[in-house]
Amino acid sequence: MHTPTSELNDERIIDSVLAGDIDQFEEILKRYNSVMYRVGISYLKNTADAEDAMQSAYIKAYLNLSSFRSTASFKTWIIRIMINECKMMIRSKRSSWNILQIFQRKQQQTNYYLSHDHNVVTSELKKVLENVVLQLPSKYRLVYIMREIDGMSVKETAELLNITPENVKVRSHRAKELVRKEIMQLNHNNQLFDYHLNRCNPFRARVMSEIRKAGTPAMKD
Repeated sequence: MHTPTSELNDERIIDSVLAGDIDQFEEILKRYNSVMYRVGISYLKNTADAEDAMQSAYIKAYLNLSSFRSTASFKTWIIRIMINECKMMIRSKRSSWNILQIFQRKQQQTNYYLSHDHNVVTSELKKVLENVVLQLPSKYRLVYIMREIDGMSVKETAELLNITPENVKVRSHRAKELVRKEIMQLNHNNQLFDYHLNRCNPFRARVMSEIRKAGTPAMKD
């Protein structure tokens, strides 16, 4: 009996891709687009830059699938690639960026995030919270998004940011203190920094087009 792709674990999907079924890699994008986008927006604070970093990270992950070892989770592996891409992008743009420009951009960018949400009241509240989160110092913002929005464990967050679990806990507590209490009481079911289908689907098609051009990655040793 054929197992639906959505029910396969990451390792089985990777094995299928390495065996030549390139289209299976699209399931990886479906599973991780949201978390990859939130990591990107947390570092880069810009949707276009986040998508550029995502595309580069996915292609690098695809081309290096054979180097993935299941001793670590695939989620951690691919997010680490994304973080590295974001850091490289920041370094490459640092000479032309400044704090004023970043915050001038922010107001324009946040108009997009929930523009297609039909619940106007909830949408506005989410925009306010997203603005607050984006203005947190980066060391708090990253921990807040990973722990409070994406639900990563203390251990996962510590590994991804190369800090101690104790530091994760301290930064998480401090981040919560910096976010206004009334905003923190938003319905937990309203996901922040959503990666809406009107952007997710075209992005997925674009990445898969590049993936198919690359051919099948090398088999595992």
